[in-house]
Amino acid sequence: MSESQKVREEKFDSEGFEKLKAAFNEYEAKQKERFKNFSLGLLKNSKVPQEDN
Repeated sequence: MSESQKVREEKFDSEGFEKLKAAFNEYEAKQKERFKNFSLGLLKNSKVPQEDN
């Protein structure tokens, strides 16, 4: 059996990919909004830890 026969050809689900991409972009935008005021420098130099969002 040759390599080409062993590997099953799969169709690319472009509609599923676009849905997943849109969901990821929405999640990423929410995370950017959530942490827009987060400052690692303030956290390192602070004597009092920042509160969770």
